[in-house]
Amino acid sequence: MTLNGLAPGHRNPDFLHEVAPLAAQGRIKYAKALIDEFENIPNAFVQLLKAAIAASRSS
Repeated sequence: MTLNGLAPGHRNPDFLHEVAPLAAQGRIKYAKALIDEFENIPNAFVQLLKAAIAASRSS
């Protein structure tokens, strides 16, 4: 199972074109997490929300 719904580029076709070079230059930081097993999805979502909250507090 693959979940790609949280990727912001699917609604704006120019997003990846504009952001990919910045990420390659290290000017944008990002994290990628792979979660195995369907049973771990709820915990993965909680971790995603915690990371979003932490990121918003540090900026």
